[in-house]
Amino acid sequence: MQKFSLIVIVLLAMAAFASRDAMGADARAAEPTAAAQQEAEKLVKDIYKDEYAKKSPEDRKALGVKLLEQGRSSQKDPVSEYVLYREARDVASSAGDIETAMAAITEMGKNFNVDAVDMRLKLLTGMRSALKGPEATQQAADAAMTLVDEAMAAESFENATKAADLAASLATMAKNLPLAGRAQLRRGEIKANADASMEARLAAEQLKKNPKDAEAKFSVGLYQALYKNEWEKGLPYIAESSDSAWSTPAKADIASPVDVPEMVKVADAWFDLATTKPQYKSRIFVRADFWYTLALPSADGLIKAKIEKRLEQIALVKAPAVLGVSEATKKAMPTPVELAKLKELFTATKSNAARRGELVRMQTSLHNRLRDGLAAGTESDFFARCKADQQLRKLAQDNNDLMFGMQPLVNDFNQFGIAAKNKDEFMGRLLSLERFAAVEKTPDTNQLDGMVYSTLRTFVAMSPTLFPTPASKVQYCEILKEKGIKSVGVERFRTEAARFK
Repeated sequence: MQKFSLIVIVLLAMAAFASRDAMGADARAAEPTAAAQQEAEKLVKDIYKDEYAKKSPEDRKALGVKLLEQGRSSQKDPVSEYVLYREARDVASSAGDIETAMAAITEMGKNFNVDAVDMRLKLLTGMRSALKGPEATQQAADAAMTLVDEAMAAESFENATKAADLAASLATMAKNLPLAGRAQLRRGEIKANADASMEARLAAEQLKKNPKDAEAKFSVGLYQALYKNEWEKGLPYIAESSDSAWSTPAKADIASPVDVPEMVKVADAWFDLATTKPQYKSRIFVRADFWYTLALPSADGLIKAKIEKRLEQIALVKAPAVLGVSEATKKAMPTPVELAKLKELFTATKSNAARRGELVRMQTSLHNRLRDGLAAGTESDFFARCKADQQLRKLAQDNNDLMFGMQPLVNDFNQFGIAAKNKDEFMGRLLSLERFAAVEKTPDTNQLDGMVYSTLRTFVAMSPTLFPTPASKVQYCEILKEKGIKSVGVERFRTEAARFK
């Protein structure tokens, strides 16, 4: 590969610093200037001159992948990184490679202050006429449906509507009528979210004028919990509602019970409320699902049977929001067949040491499956995966097998915590950890404090634009304590940061 000339390196480095100086509060770099992009583009096309000369779809796809990978390895040079992602997107889309083109936009959106949702929508819309065959059209329809969720999460309701319409059109072209129908149904959900968002914004403005306005608090809390699926944020507002039908389950939820019967009572309260609020039914079921799933591993007898029946009822409702536990997490859970096989192996190895290797391989596979994707999940996913891991470890400990018994899965919390996108999400994840420790009685207090301190320290170190001064770190610790995080790990970090004030 051709080496960068000294002049080009200096020019790109200067552009890089200019770009980094313009970084916003979300720690992403500003889009490089047109002049900087043009300079980097010349270099990229010179380096990959032979690849650009090849015009077959297969060669174009290969070049798109190569440019994407080069972009991922060029993060110390943000201008080149941006241009490589941009070129990967354009080259891949010209070859009909939706997957690589979308991946390039995803990488661009991670590190640069661009509207990745709008960019993906324009990409899919532009590629529509070039799609060949039902398989490619189906792939584009699936991508458009995913884009609906991303646009909703970003509260870009106009783009969400456009993505739903595009998904319906593409699904019809692919002769996938069920998907086309689901895409059309999403339009009603998008409108409901948009209306709730507007009401919540107006309520938030009202709270600035009158912080004690219970009705405004309820509107804000309802939107955060039911429409954004951010229950930890919304519950305190809902708990202050003058309507006891809402405030009672919210207060019980905030109390964070740790005994199975009490957890089931909270789940039942949300389940019962859902049956009386048809317009919110599937959304309220999200929280009932959360508490039933939380209680299930420790339940037995009739309580267990009741929970399983309720979860079946909830699953029949097509909730517009993701249920408490994602499909990815459900797939990661050990199945009854796998648990039975694991028990059989524990028994077999007592008389046949030759099967020890088979046992270890299965244990390792199940534990690793639970860890895969942990950082990307919600609080509900975190609980479910940790509980399932505890189930595996208990099975091992009951058979005097300590190979996986020293550290619970919750010690992998660091990756779950630091994957948070902002301060509020990180706070929610710390609350998740403390709630898990209260329910499971593990890790012990010393372990928990150490984990909170370590994860907080790492998150702050990885987010310099969010915490530019020691004072900002101290202030954040005080906010964490005000919001109910009890671990002395927070105070330990606050004391450490205060020394540099």
